[in-house]
Amino acid sequence: IYLKRAGVEQMLNEKGNELKAIIERLRGKDEWGVNIFCDRAKLLEMITTLSPALREMGERAGAASAGQAYLLRKKIEGMRADESRAEIRRALTLMERELSGLSDGAVRLRMRQSETTEHVDLAAKLVFLVERTRFKDFRAAAERLAESHAGAGFRLELTGPWPVYNFVEELKADD
Repeated sequence: IYLKRAGVEQMLNEKGNELKAIIERLRGKDEWGVNIFCDRAKLLEMITTLSPALREMGERAGAASAGQAYLLRKKIEGMRADESRAEIRRALTLMERELSGLSDGAVRLRMRQSETTEHVDLAAKLVFLVERTRFKDFRAAAERLAESHAGAGFRLELTGPWPVYNFVEELKADD
């Protein structure tokens, strides 16, 4: 906080080049949020077809004797929750990677506990620095990802444009 104009002028003289570099890096870009929700019940219902390990065990159970099939189905049932968590991580990584490729930066934001409900979780809050001229491609990719993951219980929410708060680095402090 500067109480006098002289303090602002001194700061601009000292930090002017850093400020110009930040402004140039952000020029023509917006921040876009992507909230990724997951319906846990739907994912749990679909996980035996999504997880390669569970799918393979299901096939083995179908070809096994009655006793072996029973044991394999019990094992599948016990693994569903762990495989669902792994599928969430896999899907989030894939979505973040694809959208990052269409942006000039990505940040995963911290989530509050209050942002989840009993059945639908906010699985991730991401923000991307997107060049305005590339936004149509970014939005199209987000829509494709939403469509391709909807069957597994995922839903994407695109928000913005926002000011580029998450992509402005702090000015270096003087030593």
